[in-house]
Amino acid sequence: MPHPPTDRCTRALILVSLDRPASTQVVAAHLGLSPAGASGHLLALRDAGLLTATRHGHEVRYRRTALGTSLARAGKT
Repeated sequence: MPHPPTDRCTRALILVSLDRPASTQVVAAHLGLSPAGASGHLLALRDAGLLTATRHGHEVRYRRTALGTSLARAGKT
């Protein structure tokens, strides 16, 4: 039986998948995470300086910073 991904793997997947700004709900649905789980990972990435968060109406959208984009590109090669 496969093991669930580690927090590092999940955060790497989130970082690579954020090609455009997305809300917690969108990230959770895209990666099969709970909204609470996705939120925790997004906040950790934001606190590490890899994402920024911008409010749009009732939701917060996350996007990669320049550093986050550099890491995401490096991870795709």
